[in-house]
Amino acid sequence: MSRYFILFVFLSAIVKKYGKFTVLVETIRSFDLLPTRLVRLCAYAVCIAETCIVMLLALGEQGVKVGFLLSSIVLFIFLFTVSSVLVRGINTTCTCFGSSNKNIGFYEIFRNSFMLVVSITGAILSNTTQSVIFETINLPAFLPSFLTATALALVLIKLGGITIRTDI
Repeated sequence: MSRYFILFVFLSAIVKKYGKFTVLVETIRSFDLLPTRLVRLCAYAVCIAETCIVMLLALGEQGVKVGFLLSSIVLFIFLFTVSSVLVRGINTTCTCFGSSNKNIGFYEIFRNSFMLVVSITGAILSNTTQSVIFETINLPAFLPSFLTATALALVLIKLGGITIRTDI
């Protein structure tokens, strides 16, 4: 279940970031952590890392452990960044899932911490000894896990004041 949860959260995040890339660049600039010349490069790195996470978790058992490890690293960086913004008193919005009017707050720390724990747990518990790249989907076992993970991801996204547009 943790695999589908992290996959769905990063998939919805990356879709929004690709659609609003300039907003992501401006948000990273507003964090005041990087020299201006590195901001766009950082935005590309975020998009590439999130895309890799989605691809690794979607591939099957061979990519799961690496996907969880990469998501753990990315989430740790996000957690550090959000904490730094809060500690320094910078008022800026979170564009994790596209444009938002809501300033970064303790919810983002909670969300990133929760997802970091899920990712680390997934990395520890994942089994990468299977020799197949694409796993066979056992629908009776897959569906409840996928639906539960999707529901959890939607609740987490919605609680942050972020809504997913369906008219795209």
